[in-house]
This record gives sequence, structure tokens and C-alpha cells, in this order.
Amino acid sequence: MRTIQIVSRQKHVQEGIGIEAFILHCVSESREGIVPGQISGEMGISSARVATALNNLEDKGLITREIDIEDRRKIIVRLTPMGADHVDEWQRRLLEKLADILVRIGEDDARELVRITGKLAGVLSAPRQ
Repeated sequence: MRTIQIVSRQKHVQEGIGIEAFILHCVSESREGIVPGQISGEMGISSARVATALNNLEDKGLITREIDIEDRRKIIVRLTPMGADHVDEWQRRLLEKLADILVRIGEDDARELVRITGKLAGVLSAPRQ
């Protein structure tokens, strides 16, 4: 599943769609905060593009950047309460859309989709032989 997420992120980022949303998602997954270099690597985009997006997100009050007290060379990115609310709302809307899709394709196809997705996730997470 991780491989699909990375490919999907890179595709959307390369198209210039939703860089800030993907960064917010990356930051929200990290309980301890995340460094900009990790975001850049995770998304497959340049550190300059990440820095620009982080500036925008900070201006909007959605993230904070703080110097790491253990390594003053590092900057830690964290969500603000408003940023966390923004991510929660985004995820809620995403789940609503997914639920709508599952209803529209019907119960049998929805079950088949879940089965295949589970199988695919297992294949992608297993070591390659």
C-alpha cells in the first residue's frame, strides 16, 4: 500500500495538484514532527518546492517550524490545532467520497474491490523473492 501512496503522491505533485494537502498529510502522520528533508523524500519533490509550500502553510497558520532542541541544525515541522482540524476535515470529505463511490458501484463490486485491494497490499508489503 505504501508503494501506491508514494506513486500517487508523486503523480499529483508532478502535476502541481495539492502539494500543500500532501505536505499536511505527511506532517499529520508524524506524531513527533517531521523535518523538511523527509517531506521532500517522501513526496519526490525538491526541497525548494517543499520550502515554498511550508512558507505558505505557515502563513495560513496550519503548521509551525521549530528548531530541534536536540540538534539545532534541524527544523521540525508540526501541525497547529487549526492544521489538525484542516486535515481532519479533508480526511472526512475523502471518506465521504469513497463511501459514495462504493455505494455507486454496488455491494458485489465493492466487496471485490476491497478483496483485491487487500490482496494487492499484501503483495506489495511482502518481501520480493
